[in-house]
Amino acid sequence: PCFFVLRLVKTPFISARIIADRRFYPSRFSLPFQRQHESNVIESPNLISSDRDPMFSGIIAAVGRITALSPRNDGTPTVRLTIDAGSLDLTDVAQGDSIACSGVCLTVVEKQGNTFAVDVSPETLSCTVGLAAIGPVNLEKALRLADRLGGHLVSGHVDGVGTVLRFDALGDNRLLHIRAPAGLAKYIARKGSITVDGVSLTTNTVEAADFSINLIPHTLQATTLGTLQVGDAVNLEIDLIARYVERMLSCEDPQEARCEP
Repeated sequence: PCFFVLRLVKTPFISARIIADRRFYPSRFSLPFQRQHESNVIESPNLISSDRDPMFSGIIAAVGRITALSPRNDGTPTVRLTIDAGSLDLTDVAQGDSIACSGVCLTVVEKQGNTFAVDVSPETLSCTVGLAAIGPVNLEKALRLADRLGGHLVSGHVDGVGTVLRFDALGDNRLLHIRAPAGLAKYIARKGSITVDGVSLTTNTVEAADFSINLIPHTLQATTLGTLQVGDAVNLEIDLIARYVERMLSCEDPQEARCEP
């Protein structure tokens, strides 16, 4: 049968092109963005190509747990994490597939039963949180073409680490206040999308680099966000569209040398 692959073009507008390929195997949703995730190991039949980046929705499928951290003993400072997948179904996961762990796109290098292993570089450990110690992690497998996009398009590339300022009870809900790095402030808009520890969320208020989010009971129970405390650090990823809007606006300046071919 002939399957169709949908890929979004690199533009902030809603554009797309359809590629028909009789050899295509229904696979995890991947877009040809330039930024790379942790490993280029491609051994799974579920992957479209070796030059893709997987995409996520920010809808957490399960809370897993890092059970072990160990050096690879191959002369590199890379760390291997062993993760208990909890209620996440791993039957369709193979070596080379991608899983977002608290918002960080990582590649499965081993799988055994209900556990899997990923390799994490020192660079990733230095610019993210939640991966350097044993503890819970939010898990989401990369999207398939037929999956519902219940959140928003998430790349799994953390843009910065924020700090929890307040975590106030609001009936059964919680009002979460976070301070983002100053450099990310311009990308965060009121009622816009943002990813916090891999969870797709909508901002309520924005003031400078501070923003607030209303968390419903389901989110508090189904993710690690329910255990946050004031002062905790969280992984943040801005909306993909904001990146392209900034790029387009910066290239309107003819003096901007980096925009020249």
